Amino acid sequence: MREDGRSASAPRLEKGQYQVTELQWESIDEKAVDTARVLAADAVEKVGNGHPGTAMSLAPAAYLLFQKVMRRDPSDATWIGRDRFILSVGHSSLTQYVQFYLGGYGLELDDLKALRTWGSKTPGHPEYGHTDGVEITTGPLGQGLASAVGFAYASRFERDLFDPEAAAGSSPFDHFVYVIAGDGDLQEGITSEASSLAGHQKLGNLVVIYDSNQISIEDDTNIAFTEDVKARYEAYDWQVQVVDWKKTGEYHEDVAELHAAIEAAQGETDKPSLIILRTIIGWPSPKKQNTGKIHGSALGADELRGSRRCSASTPRRPSTSPTRSSSTPAGPSSAARHSTPSGTSSSPPGRRPTRRRRNCSTGC
Repeated sequence: MREDGRSASAPRLEKGQYQVTELQWESIDEKAVDTARVLAADAVEKVGNGHPGTAMSLAPAAYLLFQKVMRRDPSDATWIGRDRFILSVGHSSLTQYVQFYLGGYGLELDDLKALRTWGSKTPGHPEYGHTDGVEITTGPLGQGLASAVGFAYASRFERDLFDPEAAAGSSPFDHFVYVIAGDGDLQEGITSEASSLAGHQKLGNLVVIYDSNQISIEDDTNIAFTEDVKARYEAYDWQVQVVDWKKTGEYHEDVAELHAAIEAAQGETDKPSLIILRTIIGWPSPKKQNTGKIHGSALGADELRGSRRCSASTPRRPSTSPTRSSSTPAGPSSAARHSTPSGTSSSPPGRRPTRRRRNCSTGC
């Protein structure tokens, strides 16, 4: 941690290296994730419209990025050394707004209550220059991911132009560009073209978390989208990892596995990285989860109460061993990456987060 309160620059890893660190995750982190879900559902319920589903199910991933992974300074949202975050699923703006509220970016609870209202700091889609912390206006599907390729390319160009002699990891231009994208983004032609370019340019500073929940406002995406995204991105020469929170049959939000995948992505310096995260949209809504009904409309009073009960009944099942995603490469460990200016760090040993849930399909 530097004297000015910002996180120290994290050293870049050599090709094939990755960080094996145990993620520090305590009860306060669990509570923050549950709070993020409920705030997202409540905000949409209050205004009567919006997109609660993805914001609910992505709460663990968004919290992990903002509070444990990204180098950032909430008091200076334009600090040049910050990692960039782009919410390509712009309709899920609460995914980002809630983290701004929890992370000290200046949003207040009243701002969340004013979601999608005229003049508020929380418009339906994130707007650059309107809300502190928003790096780019997003909403049209695919635009955010494609723009992130430009962000990553620009930071590498600027480093070569302004700071070419700096040691790896010591330049303010040595930052990562993190993206959360969805099924709709991956269906767009603009993402195909930009992703092909990113692979060709070997943009190792680009990390995309693809929320593969396979639900759109018209329900199952299989009615229009059945391609093998993993194979396509491997053909683009990306590093591709799969983190499947549904693989055991019991939904298991394995935050540690996602954290390990992000660290492996940080260690791949010659390829952009795609992390395919398989989630259940709207988790833990008792009856609307995994349906198009929770994609773009309020839950309703009964469903909201059920979601609150499920969020409050999380069994804590800590373990002591770190995990990796199934495709995380083996290799030597490296120094831990610092994260937030508040001192939260992913490096100290701690309990492994499992975030298992009971079956909430019939209520909790």
